[in-house]
This record gives sequence, structure tokens and C-alpha cells, in this order.
Amino acid sequence: MQTLEDYQARFQAYEQVRFWRTEGGLIMLELVADDVCARFCLQGAQLLQLRFRGQPPVFWLSGKAFDHPGRAIRGGLPLCWPWFGPADTPDRPAHGFARNVPWRLTGLWPEEHAW
Repeated sequence: MQTLEDYQARFQAYEQVRFWRTEGGLIMLELVADDVCARFCLQGAQLLQLRFRGQPPVFWLSGKAFDHPGRAIRGGLPLCWPWFGPADTPDRPAHGFARNVPWRLTGLWPEEHAW
């Protein structure tokens, strides 16, 4: 598993990218461009905030949204996989397990591939 220090070292050349750890231990990623800022949690690869300059956030995020490794984050844009909704058995999480596990960032698109 990648550590915060691994990410900071690997992506230090990108001034638009910042990583930090929450008090609860989750690794966060922030991408900043000219007029937009996006924040992700590497647990669940979940988009937590999308904000355009001078505008309110696009997504709702609960003040009690995170800091619980292995538990779902309330708000943002989650990845629900392999099912959406209640699980078929009580020992499985609602909306699948993909949003409750750590994901690994393997790279960023170079500028020549920007949209």
C-alpha cells in the first residue's frame, strides 16, 4: 500500500497537486487548476469536492463525512460497486465495497493529454 510520503515524493513535481492525511488517517488529494479545485479521498477514490472559482461547491459533503478508515464517506461522488443499494446479506456494505477500501493513484495525465 502506498503511504502519504510515497505520494508526496512521486508527485512533488506537480505544483497543482497536494496530498495530506486526515486526523483519522485517510489520504486526501487536491488538484488545483486555474478556475477549479477538486478534492478526492483515496479511500473509495471518491470525489469529495468540486468547486469553480467564485462558486459554491458542486457536491454536498457532510461535516461528519470522513475520518473513519473502512467506512463509507457521506456526500461527494462515491463509486458504488459491485452493487447499488442495500446488500443482499447483512455482512455486506450498502452500495458495495469499492467505496470503503483504499485505492492507489498510479499516475496523472500529462498536460499534452489534457481535455
